[in-house]
Amino acid sequence: MISHSQVQDQRGQWRGGIGFSRLPIGYFTLTLAGEITDVDWTPDPYDAELRGTVTTTRGSLTFSALVQNDTGALLISTRPTPGEESAAWSFQWLRAATTRSSGKPADYTPNPDPRVGDGFVEQPLLAGGGWSIAWRERSEGTGRLLAAHLVYRFPGQVTEATDEALRAVDRTLTVGPEKLVDRHRRWWHAYYRRSFLSVPDKRLQSFYLIQLYKLAASTRAEGPTISEWGPWFPEIGNNWTAVWWNLNVQIGMAPIHGSNHPELDSVTNAFRRFEHNLPASVPAEYRAGESYALGHPSDWQLRAGDTYDVGAPGSDHISDNFGNLTWALHNVWQSYRHSMDLGALRDVVYPILARAINFYAHFLHEGPDGGALDHGPHRRTGRARAPAALAGLRSGPDHGHPATRWHGGDHTARRASPGAGSARRAVERDLDALGSAGLTETCARVPFRFVRPERRPV
Repeated sequence: MISHSQVQDQRGQWRGGIGFSRLPIGYFTLTLAGEITDVDWTPDPYDAELRGTVTTTRGSLTFSALVQNDTGALLISTRPTPGEESAAWSFQWLRAATTRSSGKPADYTPNPDPRVGDGFVEQPLLAGGGWSIAWRERSEGTGRLLAAHLVYRFPGQVTEATDEALRAVDRTLTVGPEKLVDRHRRWWHAYYRRSFLSVPDKRLQSFYLIQLYKLAASTRAEGPTISEWGPWFPEIGNNWTAVWWNLNVQIGMAPIHGSNHPELDSVTNAFRRFEHNLPASVPAEYRAGESYALGHPSDWQLRAGDTYDVGAPGSDHISDNFGNLTWALHNVWQSYRHSMDLGALRDVVYPILARAINFYAHFLHEGPDGGALDHGPHRRTGRARAPAALAGLRSGPDHGHPATRWHGGDHTARRASPGAGSARRAVERDLDALGSAGLTETCARVPFRFVRPERRPV
């Protein structure tokens, strides 16, 4: 199977899981002369490579396969024995349609069939753009080398993606596999050295290494954040077609800090690059340029769909999405605390957190005990209906209280006040209002506190 984290639909008129759904691409098939009698293959996480042998009634074929680290090229080397010299690769495309069935609109139509050419498949999207996959084989002594590239374009012309994919294949074969494989292995070996850990339980240590492999195979700081399937998107039977921000990203990305891998921090970069998409998840009547939310499922650019928002307490539309943004920002906060990069604090945590809390402030008022933060009538909280610190937040330990707790006190607002203009003034206005109601101290019932940001230069 060929999968790519950027390959998705671009029809924002529907909710993210459909409109921005990841899409199937296709797969390579190796046709052999004989019937397969045995397959022996082993993934090697240290080299990030798959190696093995396929035995048939006519002979055997050894192979190695990898996705080259810095170019994204798929490289498959095959070495047949006599009887299997004719082994050949072919590509089968899959229909470019969402695999999600939940909430699928009646007027949904798949994207058109691709254009198939000599050594490429060009897949257009109804919304414009699309992707192309190109490949070519060449002889190498007694074996053969397959090189393939996938290029996604949106916005843009899918024909441009085809031209670029074909050029990328030519470059790969011109450079030579030895240099590419050497660069690939050197990156992965250095990656594991930065997080080396030895424990007596070798099964546990192997599990740790496998998780490190899956993390680096799934995301990089400059690329899409981790999605439900990472790069292993299945062909059928899959409702998890986008990015889920109510638990999955937050816990999936958590290991990068303790394992010493800031180069995988795609969450911070997602908010740095795509902050402008967050107002779309806020109900229209609460936007006014000063409130942010994050609905799910979204795509890796934080778009949950043009017509979807997280709703509001007391309305006909309520969701379990209220805590998504503050919880995701906790990952960014952790990145700051591990790196002490003031840019992440100044440019990402503070301005986005200020507007996230500003959205909450619309629904907070003095509670019946005279000091607790309350949100009025109980509304949906995700996995259960129960009182929560803020409207719509889960009351359990995974999504509710921590999402409102970490940014209280000294942790964020006070340290991250870099003079962020209107965002700071909006938060200070809300702090004044809440302070006058006696709500600035941590209340006994809810572990949440507002603290006025200090006015100080950075």
